[in-house]
Amino acid sequence: MWEDLRKEARKLEGQLDVKLAGYAKLCSGFEAGGKGGGAAAEQLSKQKAAEIEALLQRLGDVNHDMGGAIAGASDSRSHTLARHRDILQDLTQEFRRLDHQLGAARDRAELLAGGAELPLLSVQVTSSSGTGALLRERATLTTSTNYVDDMLAQAQSVSRSLLEQRRIFGGVQDKLVTVGERFPAINGLLNAIRRKKSKQAAAAAAAASKRAARPHPRRRPARRGRAMSGKAGSKRDGGAALVAQQAKKIKSIDDVLRLVKKLSEASKRETGAEKSLAELNIPHDVREVVDKDADAVLDEIEAAMLEVATTILAGHGFSFDVPSRAKGNQLYVPELDRIVLKDSAAKRSFASTQQCRKTTVTARILGLVHELCLKHINVTKRDLFYTDVKLFEDQTQSDAVLDDLSCMLGCTRSSLHVVASEKGVVVGRLTFTEDGDHIDCRKMGVGGKAIPPNISKVSGIASDALFILLVEKDAAFMRLAEDRFYNDYPSIIITAKGQPDVATRLFLRKLKLTLKIPVLALVDSDPYGLKILSVYMKGSMNMSYDSSNLTTPDIKWLGVRPSDLDRFSIPAQCRLEMTDEDIKTGRKLLEEDFIRSNPEWVAELELMLKTREKAEIQALSSFGFHPDRERAPPPAAMASTPRELALFSAKISEQAERYQDMVEEMKRIAQMAGEQELSVEERNLLSVGYKNLVGARRASWRILQSVEQSEVAKGNEKRVALIQKYRATVEKELDGVCGEILELLDGHLIPSASTCEASVFYLKMKADYHRYLSEFKTEDDRKDAAEKTLLAYNAAQEKALAELPSTNPIRLGLALNFSVFYYEVMNQPEKACNLAKQAFDEAISDLDTLGEDSYKDSALIMQLLRDNLTLWTSEMQDQEKGAEPAKA
Repeated sequence: MWEDLRKEARKLEGQLDVKLAGYAKLCSGFEAGGKGGGAAAEQLSKQKAAEIEALLQRLGDVNHDMGGAIAGASDSRSHTLARHRDILQDLTQEFRRLDHQLGAARDRAELLAGGAELPLLSVQVTSSSGTGALLRERATLTTSTNYVDDMLAQAQSVSRSLLEQRRIFGGVQDKLVTVGERFPAINGLLNAIRRKKSKQAAAAAAAASKRAARPHPRRRPARRGRAMSGKAGSKRDGGAALVAQQAKKIKSIDDVLRLVKKLSEASKRETGAEKSLAELNIPHDVREVVDKDADAVLDEIEAAMLEVATTILAGHGFSFDVPSRAKGNQLYVPELDRIVLKDSAAKRSFASTQQCRKTTVTARILGLVHELCLKHINVTKRDLFYTDVKLFEDQTQSDAVLDDLSCMLGCTRSSLHVVASEKGVVVGRLTFTEDGDHIDCRKMGVGGKAIPPNISKVSGIASDALFILLVEKDAAFMRLAEDRFYNDYPSIIITAKGQPDVATRLFLRKLKLTLKIPVLALVDSDPYGLKILSVYMKGSMNMSYDSSNLTTPDIKWLGVRPSDLDRFSIPAQCRLEMTDEDIKTGRKLLEEDFIRSNPEWVAELELMLKTREKAEIQALSSFGFHPDRERAPPPAAMASTPRELALFSAKISEQAERYQDMVEEMKRIAQMAGEQELSVEERNLLSVGYKNLVGARRASWRILQSVEQSEVAKGNEKRVALIQKYRATVEKELDGVCGEILELLDGHLIPSASTCEASVFYLKMKADYHRYLSEFKTEDDRKDAAEKTLLAYNAAQEKALAELPSTNPIRLGLALNFSVFYYEVMNQPEKACNLAKQAFDEAISDLDTLGEDSYKDSALIMQLLRDNLTLWTSEMQDQEKGAEPAKA
């Protein structure tokens, strides 16, 4: 489609150049003749101006369609489109200049002939150029007056429409119940429910501007000095002898790897599933949440609000039953090694002076979550806070109520479509797919890959690592990443940069369950480091209701332990004195059931409190930075895989518009599909490359066919023979390109498709290229190509209708091309119209489920479906051949 539009734009630009040149000659004739050319010349000038305006309008429409075809892409096509738009602007300006010049010449000729008098002017004008200016000024004033009249008419029409809408809404407002008048928050939510039930909710409302949520750093003691290098430490504590003594206590790489392999093998042998709360016969009722889809969350919200409305109408007041997340309602379960929440709720009443505001905040956030679920969009907690800053006052208040609602509705916080901003990072021997994009964490540099806030979009996790290294702080993470620690010790390194966020906890648990490898933790030797580690393992009291999804039991505390300070002779200047706050926190930890169930942790904490010493992870720098050790090369110096090089070359070829080279590179990648399925980016590049190759040849074939028909009508047999020979060459090239991609599809791509979307994409692609063959084939070959096209389209349609939503761009594109096939190849316009209309109507009815990311693509294809329906219906009614229908 893009190539066809671009060729049409070039054709129109050439026609405009010719027309403008003729119009310029006509202007020169008017100026040279003085009196113009009479009625015939006047008629000719108007005709040429009308033709130029029509061509400019058509070129503007083509540019608009080109913009829709690339749908905001930032590849080379956007630059091509910009050039075409510049040409259109230049052509328009040139026409306006010539038209102005012709008008001035016409005015001058009329004045010189005595045919243009100005009776309203008392000033005698002798200059012909001055008179022309006055005439043009009067014409401008007349045009402005007409424009103002048109604007007033439009304003009156809009005013009448608004008055009618006000009358309709006024009738609805009279029927609102007393509940809505007394409680605006409930009124807004009930109205939202009605809009959802009647399927008239807004389909693609713009999401709130996404600001990064500010992380809440945990409170730390007073800033400590940096850990000193090994050289300075050894000088103060006895020099090189101490460093040598330390080195003897460090195990070799081989020894460490042997221990880690044993631990990894033991983890993989652990096949027993975690016991459920029901199996443990706990003497308390507990509350836990699960993942729910948007419809289930909407049902929960609506049920809760309707219950509130019922209690108000019954005279019992406005209140919510909110589960209590107080410390006394927490329960540590040793069998699960985590905290759970007892099932105890408290009334949050609007009538209470202490709870009135919090009840209002609860109703407000409930309404916002309802809106998010309706529109299927995700926002951060910071976005949610900024929707009503005056009411929420502080983000901690809106965050707390959000957790209350998650617990009250029985769903995870991510099910509410509210996520935390990116905080944690990962690096090392790990690959996964994030929303269709392939991620290799070995190539993410020192900073690592940000852990996605929406873990549900992470799939295809693969790794050859022996363990996961969980690091408390960002500085230690960067040191390990820069040293390429994971090359010598096959591992995945993760950090949440302090207090663990929800996304990092979810991601760590998902890695542990998928890869079945041990998790080793490296935290500061202080009470805060141990507290952070305990949150990963047993959960936090704030989110104990979701501990089954957020906790990762059996994390091994690798260090830094209080006993390590003496064991490895950490220098005195690297040890810090504990503050009163540190000691208080350490004593509180000793009172927790989770800590008391781990005797080793109790012993380490008691040692820490006894010595009143703590140390950061950076204290290990006293061993030095190992300058004698050969550094692993940075990712840029590592040899890329053949697939990565081919992908890079394909992108460069596309930017240079060398589509034959692009196809050669993508063909190599397609032949590797058996090893690893093509990503969304790769299959799109494959489609673009072949579509451009075939599109150029299809356009050439159409031009040759048109010229051939023209020469046949003239009876030029020699020219007809020459054109037929040239057309046969183009058909041979088309046959070769289509055969090549069809072979790739049947031999590699379709068999390797693991998702419904990929399978439909490839089957549609197969049908499209059989359709291209049927366009120029004849007799039996055409019939065979048409049959194969129909089989492929039917197979794709069956899968798409069964598994893809009606608004999916691939499903809509399939319906568009399938209907074109029925209309152009099979000559069945009624079937084509029925297919296009069904796809359009289904997508319209499901617009409220359309996500923001695919809205542009789906809307563009729906527009093409509607345009084709309009054109085909008109042709069927008039029995006349119209314009060529749009194709994807």
